[in-house]
Amino acid sequence: MRWPVGPLAVLFCAAIAIAPAAWAANIVTDPGFENEDASAGSVPVSAPWIAGAANSIVDVGVEEGFVNSGNNAAFIGYGTLSQVLTTVVGATYTVSFFVGINDAFTLTDPNATFDATVSGSALGSVDLFGGVPLTPGPPNPGSFIQCPNPGSPCSAETTDTFTAADTTTTLTFTGLTSLDVNNNPLGVWYVDDVDVEAQAQAAPEPPGIAVLALGLGLLTLIRARRA
Repeated sequence: MRWPVGPLAVLFCAAIAIAPAAWAANIVTDPGFENEDASAGSVPVSAPWIAGAANSIVDVGVEEGFVNSGNNAAFIGYGTLSQVLTTVVGATYTVSFFVGINDAFTLTDPNATFDATVSGSALGSVDLFGGVPLTPGPPNPGSFIQCPNPGSPCSAETTDTFTAADTTTTLTFTGLTSLDVNNNPLGVWYVDDVDVEAQAQAAPEPPGIAVLALGLGLLTLIRARRA
């Protein structure tokens, strides 16, 4: 019995078409901070997001209301917000995120800065702002800006890409504002819609290779049946 070539060929082509789409997916978990229930007020970030200290101070969490999209956004009054990403060594990734402020104090706070870095044991630390952190104005109160964006201050980023040198890469946001006499932050930064995607020209990841192997196997089977 001969297997029809047409359906198998279509299956093979579909498998190849699907592989790049999977490769381009956002590798950030909970990119819009929607897994947290902040309907009753601010809550801590949930794993795999990690809140960390800056100068022994941590004021990081999730709030509902002031967002770029969805219901929630993360806030950083003082401290760091990070996530360990699974990456493919040698693959180049593009980073995108939205930064906002929602109060007049942060807009004029001389100590308000926001930074973003990626790091790994072999990669080292790559500052996406080139060592010159973002300062307010814009973003203006009640607004978000996308980084990178040539039409906004985020054009100051020296890079929005990194090439992974490790199987895990840590993305970290650092927000600082002025503190009162009790070391409580007086301002706050917001982060939303974090996106990290592999560039299309990167080598296929293992699932893509498996799909390719399946397609080649089907073609081999067709040839064997014809013999």
